Amino acid sequence: MEATSNTSHKFSISDFFNKNWLAVYLLSILAYLPFFFFFIWGNHDWEWIKIGTPFSSGNFEGRFSQFILPTALTLGQIIPILSLSLGLLFFSLTPIILSKIWDIPQNTKNIVLLGLILTTCPYTIAWLYFAFLILSCLSWPFFIASAFYLLQKYKSIISILISSIIFYLSLGGYPPVINMIGIILFSLLLNDICIKHLTLKSLIKKYIPFAISIIFALTFFFITLYFLKKYNLMQDTYNTASLKLEDLSQKLIFSIKVSIEQFLVSKTFISYIYKYIFLCISLIGIIELFIKTPKKFIHISLFILCLFGLLFSSILTTFIATNTAFVLYEPRVEFFGIIYIYLYFSSTILHLSNKLIKNLAYASIFFIIILNFQTISYAQKIWKQGFLAEANLSDRIIKRIENHPKFDINKKYTFLQGGVLNFRGRFHTPLAHETLDSYFITAPYIPWHLPTKNYKLYYPTDVFGKDFDVYWSTIPPFAININTAKAQYIRHFAQPFPNNQSLYMDNDTIILTLTSNGQNLAKQWINRYYQQPY
Repeated sequence: MEATSNTSHKFSISDFFNKNWLAVYLLSILAYLPFFFFFIWGNHDWEWIKIGTPFSSGNFEGRFSQFILPTALTLGQIIPILSLSLGLLFFSLTPIILSKIWDIPQNTKNIVLLGLILTTCPYTIAWLYFAFLILSCLSWPFFIASAFYLLQKYKSIISILISSIIFYLSLGGYPPVINMIGIILFSLLLNDICIKHLTLKSLIKKYIPFAISIIFALTFFFITLYFLKKYNLMQDTYNTASLKLEDLSQKLIFSIKVSIEQFLVSKTFISYIYKYIFLCISLIGIIELFIKTPKKFIHISLFILCLFGLLFSSILTTFIATNTAFVLYEPRVEFFGIIYIYLYFSSTILHLSNKLIKNLAYASIFFIIILNFQTISYAQKIWKQGFLAEANLSDRIIKRIENHPKFDINKKYTFLQGGVLNFRGRFHTPLAHETLDSYFITAPYIPWHLPTKNYKLYYPTDVFGKDFDVYWSTIPPFAININTAKAQYIRHFAQPFPNNQSLYMDNDTIILTLTSNGQNLAKQWINRYYQQPY
């Protein structure tokens, strides 16, 4: 079928291939090539690595559509090369679609460079820790961008309906995608105000379908959460527990401050050089948009409001969340946030600026992409070293258990672990300015809440019954059959691994003291719930 070049509302074969989607995809695969050669998974994944991801298994934290794509494309299985390949395929399509809706000049240099800004961004690394989420979370940006494309190019009830469904499923896959939805919406508004000079009346008319689609999606999303809670299928987590009305004003002030600070805070693998280059690009992009804005009160007012909306959208999850500790400056959340601001302002410069500034932007973007390749490869090296070290630790723990005189392979033991050990941090020296992120560097691979999922994965028999970790602090009172010997061990004799006193075993219980922190937490736990003098 021959592609037509005189239509702006259809994708053609040339859009995908002659406009370099294939180049973006293949270069993206090259960037993540180390992860193809060494399969790594984080502590959430052990059971799902073994049995796959049941369709409804995300319900407990409000992610009811989290496993739609894995179910449809890999039958729910975590397949190392295929999961990452498919995730990157969808992810690399995202900048192609955004370049269309932002009206970026469709030339090779623009599309490939802007595409690689997104697909090689270091925020992506946060999702590579979660093998069971790689396919889903790398794909949601594509579907969100596609929904906006439909709304922009096709003015019909069908496009509103399809876009509403896409937004709804995306929110149900990972609620912080609301950040990206807001950013794309306000970026389109800024283009229409600053570049196309639309009037307020024209803007309202144009964006009614957008508003209807997003409102429908949010409405049905919250209705779904209501019924999941009603029937005890979910619990509030960091991405669903919402802000209380009485905290609104205080949280608003805090969030406005965060919306500015997000351009300055660096994380492990996200260097201050990366942040400052994009800060400069963002400032120049804002200036370019303002220069193009008609110098009328209504246009300038709308420009300021939409710019604020754009910046605030990127931290919307932080604003909504009850506990900001889990979402503030977290790369897995920023993956749906600030990176799209960077991409938008980069595209703005390449679209609007003079030749000198464009050339400086091209040079900066090229440098960023090289830095991204280096960062991703370095991160994989650190992760591989940590993964192998923790696998070795797991082997040593199993051998210690096997060699205990009271171990019987035909029994099932209640297992209690005190503390967790992470080895990735041993191979990376943090810089003075770094703010550590748990899933970049500090979270262990051995599960910190159900540790025996690791220990029993490769073991010939399942010798573990109930499984607890005092580090996770979810051991209910009297969950373990405590007697005098166990209590005295925890209170007086336990020592961190690999001390000989790190392991206690009797006929029905194994207690492993892994760290000093775990030792102290175990003492606090037993002193809180077991008051007998033993």
